[in-house]
Amino acid sequence: MPDAGRYLLAYQSGRKDDWLALGCDLTKLPKDLTQMEIINFIFRQKSEHLYAYDFEILSNMLKNVGFSKIIRYDFGVSSVSELCNDLPNHKSNSLYVEALK
Repeated sequence: MPDAGRYLLAYQSGRKDDWLALGCDLTKLPKDLTQMEIINFIFRQKSEHLYAYDFEILSNMLKNVGFSKIIRYDFGVSSVSELCNDLPNHKSNSLYVEALK
């Protein structure tokens, strides 16, 4: 899932390089598109996403439903090798978390 924290840091900085690091080339978007419109597009993605998560909120939600071991991983890293199958273009902007009860 998109890491909301990373996108909000880019929004806060307003720097094109921060957006580019997330895969958003602002120079290729319509000139009148605001940063908030970019945020809304990313967090909705044609109804693919219904909520914006960062590690803190996801971790709290998982704890509240009984998960005890919650680990944030980097792209391509997992305690279960079959879970290392995300697309490389998601590496810079995704949140990778595993939880165990």
